[in-house]
Amino acid sequence: MIPRALTTETGFVMLGEMRAVVIGRCVLFMVLLAATAPARTPHPEPRVIVNVLSVNGPHDRDEVQRAARNAWGRIVSCYKSFGQRKRGSVELQLGISSQGRVTSARHTGGSLESSDLAACLVGAMKRTEMPPSRARSTAVTEFQLGPGDAS
Repeated sequence: MIPRALTTETGFVMLGEMRAVVIGRCVLFMVLLAATAPARTPHPEPRVIVNVLSVNGPHDRDEVQRAARNAWGRIVSCYKSFGQRKRGSVELQLGISSQGRVTSARHTGGSLESSDLAACLVGAMKRTEMPPSRARSTAVTEFQLGPGDAS
């Protein structure tokens, strides 16, 4: 049952006005909260996403991807040296021994057309330790690269 004080001859006008006031106050509170929130800290380092697109052989794709992502520092170093603050991708094919060594790496494509950047990434991945497995595998790896916010 609706209290008599909230009704008028035309119906529930009073209730509608109260709802508008409550909604208005909620919006005002959210605006004030957003204005006083601390600013998001910029991301100073280059953006790096490493994806292993496929593995042909017994190595587990997720384990190879985890190991490839451990080369983040070397990948960032390559991008800072040769990426020219451009955004794009580089694709490499890696040969991985059963002992977990990257025995070969070659540039197979991507949108960043820097041979120096690709050569640096090849060298970085050849120094990356991969998981061991019962036999050799090949992995196709994509590096998505871009500048950080702060630079």
